[in-house]
Amino acid sequence: PRSAPPPAPTCIDLGTHCTLQDVSGLRRSCLDALDGKLPPVIDGSRVERIDPAALQVLVGFAIDCMERSIVFNWAGRSPALVHGI
Repeated sequence: PRSAPPPAPTCIDLGTHCTLQDVSGLRRSCLDALDGKLPPVIDGSRVERIDPAALQVLVGFAIDCMERSIVFNWAGRSPALVHGI
């Protein structure tokens, strides 16, 4: 019998726009990722616009990860995301 494939890490896809309208969904994704068995992955490769509210959620997520000794990874960071950070 075949063994089950290894679990995939939780991916937080920031999409193309990460704004105040998206904050509640982003926060939920971040909280879900903290409960995962594997280090979460944030995909910011497609971000064209990010506002301060979304950045605050990401900073809070990074702090939560640090406090729980969870190392998260980036799948990509667009120039707009890098500039926003």
